[in-house]
Amino acid sequence: MFGWRARIGFVSPPLMTELVPYEFYQMVPEGVGLLVTCMGLDDLTPEQMSQALETVERHIREQNRRGVDYIVVGGTPLILAQGIGFERELLARLQPLSSVPVTTTTHSALAALRSLKTKRIVSLTTYHPWRNELLGSFLSAQGFDVLAVEGFSSHIADIHTIGPETVFREAKKLFLQHPQAQAIYIPCAQLHTWPVVAWLERECGVPVVTSTLSWVWSALRELKIPPPSQAESKLFLSNRDSR
Repeated sequence: MFGWRARIGFVSPPLMTELVPYEFYQMVPEGVGLLVTCMGLDDLTPEQMSQALETVERHIREQNRRGVDYIVVGGTPLILAQGIGFERELLARLQPLSSVPVTTTTHSALAALRSLKTKRIVSLTTYHPWRNELLGSFLSAQGFDVLAVEGFSSHIADIHTIGPETVFREAKKLFLQHPQAQAIYIPCAQLHTWPVVAWLERECGVPVVTSTLSWVWSALRELKIPPPSQAESKLFLSNRDSR
């Protein structure tokens, strides 16, 4: 069976998803496989996001039928657009449809930040300013001291054009403007971040939590699978140290 050690399902909001599988397989050990289904978004309009959320139950049922061991639903903008508290409602609706654990990228990121015992954070996003304000309010409501949220103001179909070197420079600049931050949070699984996570952590001296990193960490932890030694990050290291 493909994914003989574990099969992880990911529900991806965009119409096309290229970087999620690429980064996933750089983070997981041999024998861990990924199954991706796409909601089909090519824009983050209220109409499209509403339609996407109406399809989530179908994605959960199909992934469960295909025998995955853990399911992650992507789309922080989908969560933010529905207001604080919606994520809990969504998970309560979806978990009964699956025989395996279901989570969201947002929930995984919050769990990762808390596991690292961070409170003061800065966040680099792909979002426009008004969506950054929503994220800041959401994180504050979760108990974090949000020092800054800044974004690339990228269209969902263009996120893949933002290179990791740009992520590195902008994230480091944001941290240097707020050196009291205890972590850097970079949401959006479509953003290419993994090549620079270790560089950012070394030069800034704080953990970096990205979307894909956090949900891969969450899945491996739930399934009792240690990350490979070459998957370098403070989050993975904390998981190894806790064993």
